[in-house]
Amino acid sequence: DMSQRGRKWEAPVKIGCRLAPNALVKSALTEGLADPENRVTQAHITLYHRWAHSGAGVLVTGNIIVDRRYLERAGNVSIDLEVEIWCCSCFPSLTCCLPISVQCSHTYDSSQRKMLQAWSAAAKAGGALLLGQLSHAGLKVQQAIVDVTVGPSAREMGVIPEGSRARERSHQMLPAVARAATVDDLDLYVKKWAHAARVLEESGFDGCQVHAAHGYLISSFLSPKENVRIDEYGGSLESRARLLVRVLRAVRGAVSLDFILAIKIHCSDLSDKGFTWSECANVIRILDRECLVDLIEFSGEIGRALRAQRGVVVGDQAPQRAGNSGCASAHMVL
Repeated sequence: DMSQRGRKWEAPVKIGCRLAPNALVKSALTEGLADPENRVTQAHITLYHRWAHSGAGVLVTGNIIVDRRYLERAGNVSIDLEVEIWCCSCFPSLTCCLPISVQCSHTYDSSQRKMLQAWSAAAKAGGALLLGQLSHAGLKVQQAIVDVTVGPSAREMGVIPEGSRARERSHQMLPAVARAATVDDLDLYVKKWAHAARVLEESGFDGCQVHAAHGYLISSFLSPKENVRIDEYGGSLESRARLLVRVLRAVRGAVSLDFILAIKIHCSDLSDKGFTWSECANVIRILDRECLVDLIEFSGEIGRALRAQRGVVVGDQAPQRAGNSGCASAHMVL
């Protein structure tokens, strides 16, 4: 019966150790609703209470940033980790620096914890599973957010070519300068992802989705065009996937066995010498070796296509104008 075959998505589906009421997924959409301290607001609760009754079996939040310094945009929620800052200026009479532990109030105070719990409760009111999308914006960070962001390798500031209609846009919408992440940076980011996942579980979320698509930090490490490192994080696909694997291992070790671990990954950079369909398939095989993920979302890389249409480029090697590529984002969840 064709009508029954076409409605298979309505049947409950097992994801990891949990059961979603159906296979319809609301994919991540960045909300931009957080307060100036990057905390959850009542606007999140109102929005997700509405989505809770949409009929979707799984809801994935927009960006929850694991490092508050590198937002995708103002208004992102952030769950950051306590960090140590080495400070000499506080005690100028001392000959050595002191490590000072700084707690991020938006992560650690009771108000933020209560709002995270209220967010998850609202989203799950209709029976859907809730996944928090954990992101590090990396090369997606705009000049309006920070002067220098981080990526696998150093990158010039985004520019707008002469004659482009995009010149009417604010320069602050362009990509920030990027420095190459150090190994110590990467060690810290792995800890931040694990910490954020633990906070989500404590706040009632059913799982998390690690963002490894669209030019975000992990995605740019996968791309041979963006990642020209010569250390253990660059070169072969296995090395370029090392950060992703480390993050997933750390998250898996920080949460309970029934906490869903998902990833979002794009299938291709849609550019010469970039991440390819076949490399994407091989990354999934790498993850399968350790059964690291319960759910995979595949996405098209619409970001670069749109920037090409606007005439926005990074560095001096891109063409002055690009035609309409006709590319569109597409998602499939397994």
